[in-house]
Amino acid sequence: MSFTQIRLVVISSWLASLIVVLSVGLMFGFVTSPWNGAILFLLGCVPAMILSVLFRGAPPQTIAEVLYDANQAATTPSERRYATITPPDKQ
Repeated sequence: MSFTQIRLVVISSWLASLIVVLSVGLMFGFVTSPWNGAILFLLGCVPAMILSVLFRGAPPQTIAEVLYDANQAATTPSERRYATITPPDKQ
């Protein structure tokens, strides 16, 4: 599963559980006004909004991934062992 799919599953399951909890509360006699219901629903949606803002894209590459890519970019296997990143002025 990709990160986007996982995020969608987490957010949708959070909202579904919020709706289930509110409906079970209403079934057992939780009396609420429209304003209280709206505030409770908005407060329940805050974690899903925070998740969608914090994890909106792919994470940046780690240093190990950058070094591995630089090592794999070398042309011959003997150069891969000693591959380094050369400054642009020495190329």
